[in-house]
Amino acid sequence: MNKKQKYININNIISILTIVLCCIVIYIIPVSSNFNLTSTIHGNIYRFTRLFIVPICILGLLLNFHRTKQQWTSYIALSIITIISFILKREIPFTNILLLSFFIAFDCVYNNIDQIKTLFKNNNTRKILMILLVFIVQILVMFIINNNRLSVMSSFKDANYTGYFLIILYFIIGDESNYKLFQKRDIILLLALLTFSRTALISILIIYFFRITKIFRDKSVNKPLIIFYTFFGLFMIVCYLYTSIFEKSDYVYEYKTGFNRFTTILDYSNYMRTSANIKVLGDVNFKNLLIGYTEESYSKVVHFEKKTIHPHNLFLAIYTESGILFAICMVLRMFRMFKGKKNMIPMYLVLIVYSMILGPSMYYGVDLFFIILVIVSQKNSEVEVNKIE
Repeated sequence: MNKKQKYININNIISILTIVLCCIVIYIIPVSSNFNLTSTIHGNIYRFTRLFIVPICILGLLLNFHRTKQQWTSYIALSIITIISFILKREIPFTNILLLSFFIAFDCVYNNIDQIKTLFKNNNTRKILMILLVFIVQILVMFIINNNRLSVMSSFKDANYTGYFLIILYFIIGDESNYKLFQKRDIILLLALLTFSRTALISILIIYFFRITKIFRDKSVNKPLIIFYTFFGLFMIVCYLYTSIFEKSDYVYEYKTGFNRFTTILDYSNYMRTSANIKVLGDVNFKNLLIGYTEESYSKVVHFEKKTIHPHNLFLAIYTESGILFAICMVLRMFRMFKGKKNMIPMYLVLIVYSMILGPSMYYGVDLFFIILVIVSQKNSEVEVNKIE
């Protein structure tokens, strides 16, 4: 076996292992841990299971040093920031370590994307993805039994999280060049709708809009990063307008369930999320830009009636936890993958919607690998390995 073949085999093993473990974390662990646990314990299960990526990234670096200069530069810079964060915050920078590990593992998988594309065409991979649907059905059955109402939600009990990963699965098992009005995989969209997540509803509307109108068919995503930051600017304007309107309204709290949730626009939970985004941007200083906030300093900036809430926005969530460089590196890896890919505009826009509204569900980095699977699953998508810093 020559050096090149050995390098490819190591990358294949690391890539497959990473993707399989990501599938287990998202689709299996929430089912297997569906017991009467406190929110703290359940949150720790959801959080610490992602630590599997740390030994994988160490293994990948030990066995294979092939990286671009830009990637090595980013690793060194992020490592220095992590050390500075530990010194100044006097707490273990858990999110920094996790994100850096995901970035290293992601670069290995993405550099190996041609082999992943070949693997994905194998029928066995399709079977694995269909097995994942079984776990989703289990989620549905367990919640019907436990709550005596029709609802789709994984055991960490958040409609938006569940809807997000259902919709990613929808894109993985289909071909976006297929514009048939009704498709077998639409059952996944129905499950996402039954989470009663408003973000999932917006995403489904985007999918059907492009499917019905066939607008931008066979077109590719150009300048994905510029588009993302443009949407980010527009989203912040919407946040300012929303908080202004809410503060002037005579709001009366009313808890709504089921499809009634879709009729609610002005509510206190949305107000807290949008207001948190604004407050974070209004308190920018060099230390925050470099390493993010400590829990104590953040609670002083964003606080609502004895409750602290973190930004529900991908960029701002990572910025507050780890600093702006980590946030930029995440956006680079997540959205540059779409550059030049045909028929990926609906998925790209859905991802932007979730990154604006549901950022905290994504900043652990697991979904980076699912997005790779979405891209390589497309029949007419030209696969090119771009250098991602």
